Amino acid sequence: RATYLDAPVYPKMLREAQKDIKAMRAVQWLDVQTADVTVSTLVYSDVEELFTSVSVRFEVDSAGKVRASKRVLSYRDLIETTRISFAGSMFGVIFFCSLGVGHPVYQLYHSRSCRN
Repeated sequence: RATYLDAPVYPKMLREAQKDIKAMRAVQWLDVQTADVTVSTLVYSDVEELFTSVSVRFEVDSAGKVRASKRVLSYRDLIETTRISFAGSMFGVIFFCSLGVGHPVYQLYHSRSCRN
């Protein structure tokens, strides 16, 4: 048993989906009391250095209706070159934000000193 988004889950790696589903039914892991099933995978694109997580959740309500919902999340790992450019970008943003705040303060101070 594990947790996913603060809910208890019972993860199972499906290598041979048809065979594994039959085995789960045989041990009553999947039965009429199963409220929901989530199928997830993680895909990595080497060219784009991009991770994509895909989850599809199937929920069965009390009337027996099945509703499906999906969640797709893509992100990049910060490798060394990306990490350096990210840090440089952050310093640039901080610098220009400081100018954006500092310039009006300078103008206000300068205009008051000119009046005196």
